[in-house]
Amino acid sequence: RVDVVSLPGDRLSLPEALDYKLVTQDGGAPTLLLSLPNVHTADFAEHTLLGIPYWIKSQPKVFIIGLGGGPDVQAALHFGAQAITGVEINPQMIALVRGRFAAFTGDPYSDPRVIIVQGDGRHVIRLSAEKYDIVQLTGVDTTVASPGANPNLAENYLYTVEAFRAYDQHLTPDGVFSVSFPDVEGLSLRLVATAWQALAAEGVADPAAQIVASRTGGFAHILVKHSPFTPAEVQALAARFSEPLVGVYFPLYHRLFGTYYQDRNEILYAPGLGRPGPQAELLAALAEGRGEAWLAAQTRDVRPTTDDRPFFFVLDK
Repeated sequence: RVDVVSLPGDRLSLPEALDYKLVTQDGGAPTLLLSLPNVHTADFAEHTLLGIPYWIKSQPKVFIIGLGGGPDVQAALHFGAQAITGVEINPQMIALVRGRFAAFTGDPYSDPRVIIVQGDGRHVIRLSAEKYDIVQLTGVDTTVASPGANPNLAENYLYTVEAFRAYDQHLTPDGVFSVSFPDVEGLSLRLVATAWQALAAEGVADPAAQIVASRTGGFAHILVKHSPFTPAEVQALAARFSEPLVGVYFPLYHRLFGTYYQDRNEILYAPGLGRPGPQAELLAALAEGRGEAWLAAQTRDVRPTTDDRPFFFVLDK
């Protein structure tokens, strides 16, 4: 079931005030339809998590998994991507953007640079012979249509060591894959641990040099680079995080349900930035061979997920 909901007179400030519609699948997995008459001039991605990988990539070739209402495609077009492949497993979501709400969203899928594929994102990228500057997953949720929408019963093969290896294998020499998910306690550490193990399995000597972890807009976020981050790239990301950032999804969700929301925007770990915290401690422990003991000592189960144990959402021990 797909629902499209709007509140009369309500707009999102990202920071430009924009009309929008909330889309849910089976009562959850929220996404947005953003009204962008001019995707190139609208200020909606420079200050949100949608733009993070583009802050260090110019005119990239992009692969997007989980399109939802299309905001990731709109962000790629906004930043001048040279080519965009977008994969969405639910044909109804593609039909919403291409059909009934095409005029509302500015019809991003009709741009000649955009190719839309209906299917499973990991399967599609595995079959691809292409290399990409950016592979992006923004809150892609596989709890839809699971029993009672209970995430503990839903396998997720997009956030496993093997999946992260597949993304890395399809990057250009300096490409990045960008993964974000709601900032549930422990998920940031699980994302970092999974990324580290994937890079180590790919033969990377110092995986910590290729990972940046942050949180913004209610999401935990990681950037994983195919090569070490340069000091200039780290400083460019840090400069962006020193500016005001705006939540895309969670302020809206809390507004609808009348609950309190306080955002936190910060880089949690970046090579050479010297940010103390659990992410830095975890990466140091992994590098020193103490990773298993460090992970076991945590109050939640934040071990990396694998294809043989793909329960990304299960954090209870």
